[in-house]
Amino acid sequence: EPLYRGYHYHRLGEEGPGEEPATPYRTPVFANRNGQLSCRYQRSGIAAGQRECGVPLDERDLSALNLFDQVAAAPENRLAFFLERGDMIVINNYTVMHARTRFTNFPEPERQRRLVRLWFDAEDFRDVPREFNLFAENGIPKQEGRRATFDFKKLYGDDPVATGGVPDLKVSDGEAAQSR
Repeated sequence: EPLYRGYHYHRLGEEGPGEEPATPYRTPVFANRNGQLSCRYQRSGIAAGQRECGVPLDERDLSALNLFDQVAAAPENRLAFFLERGDMIVINNYTVMHARTRFTNFPEPERQRRLVRLWFDAEDFRDVPREFNLFAENGIPKQEGRRATFDFKKLYGDDPVATGGVPDLKVSDGEAAQSR
C-alpha cells in the first residue's frame, strides 16, 4: 500500500517560479490505469522530498522502499551495458527503471562524458496520474541564471535512508561487455 499511496518528491532545484522545492502532493511509485502498470521511482528524491515536507518515512515506508530496492537491484532484474560515443537509448521512464554507475569525468573537454536528457511527449502516450508530473508545466521550465542542483549530498548528506543502504552498483568492464 505505501508504494501506491506515494511520497513527496524533491524537485532537485528544477522547480519552476512559485513552486516549492518538493511536491506538496504525494506521487505514487506504482499506478495502474486502464490496465497499464506504471512506475515512478527515485529513492533519493523521495527521501529528500519527505524531509523537505517534514514528513519522516516510517517503518512501513522504509520496509516497502527497501524491498523495492532489493528487487530492482537483483542480478536477474538488471541489464548492464556501456553507451559508446554516438549511442542513443530511448526508454519509457514509466516502464523501465534505469540508473547510472558512478564515474569520474576527465578534465579535458574533448574526453568529458556528455549525456543529453530529452523528454518526449505525445498525445495518448500513456495514461499516468497527474501526480507523476513533478512540475506544474509539462517538463522542466527554463530559468535564467539558475541550474538544477542534483546535489544529493547537500540534500541528504550521508543518510542511508536516501539510498536504502544499497551500494553503488559497480559494473565491471567484463560484465558490461557481456551485455553489449
